[in-house]
Amino acid sequence: MNTTDKRNPVKNLGCVISYTLIQNFKSGGIKVMTILFFIIALGSMPVMQFFNSPDNDNTFPVDTVYVLDETGLGINDFSALKEQNKKYKDVTFSPVTELKDLSSEEMQLVISKPADTFMIQFIASEEDGISEDDITKATPDFNEIFYKERMKALDITPEQDAVMQAKAESEITILSAEGTVDEKTEAVSQNQYYSFLFIIVLVVFLIAFSAETVSSSIALEKSNKLVESLMLCVKPSTLISGKVIGGLLTVILQVGIIIAGLFASAYLSMEIYNLDAPMLPKQMQDFLSQIEGHSWISLFIVFLFLLAGVVFFATLAGLFGAAVSSMEDLASGMQAYNILMILGAYSGIGISMMKLLGEQYNWVEKLLCFVPICAPFIVPINLLSGQISVLFALLSLLVQIGFILLLGAFVFRIYRAMLLYKGERLKIKSIIRLSKERTENQ
Repeated sequence: MNTTDKRNPVKNLGCVISYTLIQNFKSGGIKVMTILFFIIALGSMPVMQFFNSPDNDNTFPVDTVYVLDETGLGINDFSALKEQNKKYKDVTFSPVTELKDLSSEEMQLVISKPADTFMIQFIASEEDGISEDDITKATPDFNEIFYKERMKALDITPEQDAVMQAKAESEITILSAEGTVDEKTEAVSQNQYYSFLFIIVLVVFLIAFSAETVSSSIALEKSNKLVESLMLCVKPSTLISGKVIGGLLTVILQVGIIIAGLFASAYLSMEIYNLDAPMLPKQMQDFLSQIEGHSWISLFIVFLFLLAGVVFFATLAGLFGAAVSSMEDLASGMQAYNILMILGAYSGIGISMMKLLGEQYNWVEKLLCFVPICAPFIVPINLLSGQISVLFALLSLLVQIGFILLLGAFVFRIYRAMLLYKGERLKIKSIIRLSKERTENQ
């Protein structure tokens, strides 16, 4: 890091940030972690696609399917399967009026209507290499085409079918003695619950990455006395700000690499399974479907809150990194940090479980929206589930930013007081007293 002028804080801050980024990516732990998560991201979609449709890359072990319709509806064309799934592309579908004698790699499909039920009977010879398992796996595909062809034969439009298939639900409302209705919170669906858990896991993932990077970067330079050289050209406030920002940028670059791995994974999945275009696995489609109905303002506030949560916990990690004098003390010093992060995460998980059970939104939940360790986990969930308004979320976000500024000022005081301290790890009371003494002496 080149010697710079203390009177140019912007230039110095840029130097500290770039220096921190370089040092972070020189770290073996960060290199290994980034490569590991990139590999996981790269293989994620092919693996999920495999579990969702493990047989898409196989061909159907039948050359010809004879279709015998005994219902009188004229349902004997299953050629749409060729376009729906490539494993049927080489199969010939032939309508017949009577049962056929099957030869090698042939199958008979008999559609009948005993009583009030439609039946699709698959007839094949095991000697021809067609197993019951092969037919069982293909059954949903044939049922889907049969359902569509039946709608055509009966001249029922998709809209009419949707009306007929719509569920009829009952709701009971009990009025109080005053004639009012007690408001009840509607329980979220299981897919929404899993989406909330995914958001919580994502926040914990980002916080853990940033915390480790920021705290170890600060503690390492204090333990190897490099900070004494840095103080010759950079102010302490610039040092701590650059360390926190550099740590956050490191995490952003790591996330960018992981996202690049996900994009590459989509194209890799397309090549492996012979898909016409990149296709998200069902698990990701289910998650995205949960946020489709929300306005861009709500989604933008959710993004800002997740970012504010990461910044808050990264700054908090800077506090614990500044409060120790060696790397050996850092592990024990971060125990309190981990407890705070776990408490925040569990508050979000608890709220998600309450919503799954349909529990009513209460004052405790409102209060937690303004607690800085809980808000990043709770506010996005409440906003996406419609429990709070955009205005309430913005107010909570402003409070969170205020806590970040206050925490940043406190971290600076602790960092300046402990900058050159060498010795045993101090308790928080001793650290605060030392920071006051240093401030009074200056």
